[in-house]
Order: sequence, then structure tokens, then C-alpha cells
Amino acid sequence: MSEQVTAWGVTPLKRLAQLAAGEGITNEDIEPEGKYPVFGGNGVRGYTNSFTHRGDYPLIGRQGALCGNVHLATRAFWASEHAVVVSPNDDVDARWLAYVLVHMDLGRYSLTAAQPGLAVDFIKGLPVPCPRSRQAQVKIADFLDRETAKIDALIAKQDALLAALDEHRAAAISSAAPKSLAALGWPLDKLGRRTRIGNGSTPSRENLDYWEGGVTPWMNSSVVNQASAKEPSALVTDLAMAQCHLPLVKAGSLLVGLTGQGKTRGMATLTELNTTINQHLAFVEPSERHWVPRFLLWQLRASYGELRRVSDENGSTKGGLTCGDLASLKVAMLPLQLQTSIADKIDRETAGIDAVVGKVGALTGRLRERRAALITAAVTGTLDVTTYGKAG
Repeated sequence: MSEQVTAWGVTPLKRLAQLAAGEGITNEDIEPEGKYPVFGGNGVRGYTNSFTHRGDYPLIGRQGALCGNVHLATRAFWASEHAVVVSPNDDVDARWLAYVLVHMDLGRYSLTAAQPGLAVDFIKGLPVPCPRSRQAQVKIADFLDRETAKIDALIAKQDALLAALDEHRAAAISSAAPKSLAALGWPLDKLGRRTRIGNGSTPSRENLDYWEGGVTPWMNSSVVNQASAKEPSALVTDLAMAQCHLPLVKAGSLLVGLTGQGKTRGMATLTELNTTINQHLAFVEPSERHWVPRFLLWQLRASYGELRRVSDENGSTKGGLTCGDLASLKVAMLPLQLQTSIADKIDRETAGIDAVVGKVGALTGRLRERRAALITAAVTGTLDVTTYGKAG
């Protein structure tokens, strides 16, 4: 065992720092031209001309989707009630402690509740691997600052490449945009004229006769985030089909997300199997005489921004599309052979882009894993930072 490892101990977090939730702040106190950042559980949420803390303090997200995330504040700031402020003792290095908190993966301790949250008193008692001297903490922090900066720079390059690929993909899809095709002289018509459009429902989960022994595929809105819908979300029985007004949607039909605050609303995919759907989806069954389904799919995907705009104007606080909105959507009418040609071209271009995106995403994932592993090894003492990277 190395000398570095034997010089370490384990101590509760409360012996290294004071922990307390931040203070509430109203929207009136947040000013665009404020001097000090306001930190919550999700990072900076605005600026104010007042501050609650000055100096280097690690912050922990206490509530919300990013519960447990760690940020090191390096200047005066205001901490909201959604953040836990960690005030290191005089003999504790703030940068080192921030890395330790990252290693601890505090989000896994989030209480089971409608709104995930961390209990400050619980966090205080968690054990922390700790070197015996502040000097050793500083060496670890210096090492991790240097090494994680290298990894972060590589991740930033991959993120920039992903952004460029997204733009390239959007440009490829835009060739199927109805307005672009109309500019080339192709006529526009309402989507509902040569298609069958409708939506479904969710049979009561309390009625097991609707679900047990089900044979018909049933899909929820998550499928629109897939390239194509190949697997059902569940199976429903013939009784459910008869009593719950569930439509039978043919393979080759398009599915469109009707609701949701995320990207799902307005997204479209193609079902590869006969299925039925829930109330948050619409189906668009194209007339075989007039449409190549893949071409119509690319038109809908190119119309995503338009569908989002329409849904935002429907008066609901959460936004939502209707089957009527889809039926009124203008799409370009082209000969079937040309539809096939355009769909094939976009398929080829997006497939190539998606393949690169997959490789870039995998590399980014490995870099993030490497970053996390390096932090863990350094703050637990399994890696001697004084000899890392040296030959022999």
C-alpha cells in the first residue's frame, strides 16, 4: 500500500464543512444587470445586486431534476433555497471538497417524493475519504483541475461537432419542408385530404381485462422519439379495443406526438407494425395512391417548428396539438416516384450523419466516464497524483 493511501482517513462531511440550504429569492429581486449570480439546484438562474456568500464555496443542487449536481462558486453569489451551501472549514480546500462531492454522487440519496430532494442533515453524516493535510488536498485539487480541464476541452470539441452535425441533419431534412417544395413549384394541400387522421386512448389500468393476455400492440408517445416504432409499449386485449374506442393503426402510418413540454410534442415517426395508440398520439394513415409514407414523414419532421408554433397558440398553458391541427397542415404534393427519390436521398444523408453522431456520442460517454473515474481515484487515494503520468 502506498504512503499516500496510508496517510488518509475517513470522516463525516460535517467535520469538514458547515452545510445549510440557501435563502429564498423573489423574481422581483432578480435583475438582468445584477452584479451577483443567483445559484439554484440547476445552476445560475439569474443575477441580483445582493449576495449571501462571498468566497469559494461548493454548492449542491438540493431539489429538482439535477438534484445532487455540484458547482464551485468562486466569487460572491446568492444561493437560493434550491441549493445547499457547503462552507469549508479553514483547514479544508474548497476545490478539493467540490471534487469529493462530485465523487459522492449525492443525487442517489434523493428522497423518494414527487419532487426529488436531499436532506441536509443526512448529507452531513456521510463519510468522506480525507487526506490528513490541507497540503495534500491542494495537490489533489491542482491535479484534477489540470487533468479534468484537458478532458473537458475534448468533450467541448465533441459537443461542438455534435452541434454542427445537428445543423447538417436539419439542413438535409429541410429539403422536404413544404415551403421549400412549394418554392420549387409543387402544389400544397391540406394533410387531411388524402390521409386518415385520429388518436387513441389509454384503457383503465385498474381493469385487468383490458391488459392481461393482450394481443394487440399499444403505443405511448415515447415512440415518436425513435427513428421508427418497432416495439409496442404494451399489449391490450380485444375487449379493450372494443370498449375503449381504440383505433387499429396500419403499419406504414405516421405517429405524431400531440402533447408534452419537452421535444415530444410535434415529433413524428413511422410505425412498422399494426398497432393502436394512446390519447397523446395521433396517427396519420396515408393514401397509398397519393403518398410514399417515408416522404410524408420527412415533410412532417421538417414541419416540426410549425407544429410547435401552432400548438403553442392553442390557448393551453402546456400547449398541445389536435387532430384538426394536423389535418390543416399544408404539405407538398409530388409524383410518387419523385417522393421516393427525395425520401431515399434524405434517408442516405441522415443515416450517414446519425452514424457519426453515434460514434461521437460514444466517445463523449467514454470521456465522461474517464473524468469521473479520475476524480474518484484521486479523491479516494487510490491514485498517487504526485507520480501520475511519470515514467517508471
